Amino acid sequence: MEPALLLIGKVALGVALTAPMAARAWRRRRAQRAIPRVTIGAAPEGVPVRVVGEVVAAAPGLRGPMTGRWCARYELFIEERVGQQWVWIAREVEVGELIIDDGSGCAIVDLTHAEISDEVGVRVGRTTADEPTIAAVLARAQRTPHGPLRWRERAFEVGTPVAVLGVAVREPDPDAVRQVTGYRAGPPTRLHFTGSARRPVVVSDDPALADAPPA
Repeated sequence: MEPALLLIGKVALGVALTAPMAARAWRRRRAQRAIPRVTIGAAPEGVPVRVVGEVVAAAPGLRGPMTGRWCARYELFIEERVGQQWVWIAREVEVGELIIDDGSGCAIVDLTHAEISDEVGVRVGRTTADEPTIAAVLARAQRTPHGPLRWRERAFEVGTPVAVLGVAVREPDPDAVRQVTGYRAGPPTRLHFTGSARRPVVVSDDPALADAPPA
């Protein structure tokens, strides 16, 4: 087969394989944007909602290992250059408790079953195998790289806005009990988002999910 025809065939095959995935991603994103955005304080229980708030400090001492950012969760990838591609060879995750606040209330997000945007709080930098943090991660993963390295860290950084989509319930907020004033005032509550393997909670910093004002 002529080289030009072979190249065209490879391109056509690539398009045929990626087009369905792109279409599914587009439909999912459209469905996510269709979920009504509400304030945390007014969010109903038991139905899909979309809330947007800032990550608040929830895990004292949890910092991104390469950036030093205070965060509620981080994920560190070490990637090795193989040919023209970067391939991750080691990964570590540290999870605290994700709490967001939008001024009307706070919500706790259980990250056990969560779909997290690939680009949430991403930072990237070049590194070497003898950098102390990198060396420790590689040792725990029992990996010995032979090519150039870089790290990629994504984190729920304190003070950054994120959108959360899912089904939540209300529970007493022990941290806000002191806000109760008067005999008739009800106990303060907070939202608690949990997901499942089939229906995970979605956490994203995609501006498209935070553009519409809350109802």
